[in-house]
Amino acid sequence: MRRVLRFKQLSEVVPYTRMHIFRLEKAGKFPTRVQLGPNSVGWFEDEIAAWIDARGAARDSARSVHSGARTVCRQAPGAIDPELAAMLS
Repeated sequence: MRRVLRFKQLSEVVPYTRMHIFRLEKAGKFPTRVQLGPNSVGWFEDEIAAWIDARGAARDSARSVHSGARTVCRQAPGAIDPELAAMLS
């Protein structure tokens, strides 16, 4: 049987707000929720773990591509995160 995480449990693993998770789900960048009842939702723990693993793998592959160069990415104060801007457009 698959374990289902409610939002409180999910937020202990993925420290995002409800709205940010909703936006990521809508953009297809986060596992979709499962309806548990008329007023409750949850996420499958194995899907969340796979999503976290995929993000770690993407980070590791990006590091191997840029292993010789050290880059610093700074965002101007008040600027919108490009990933968030892409989701909102």
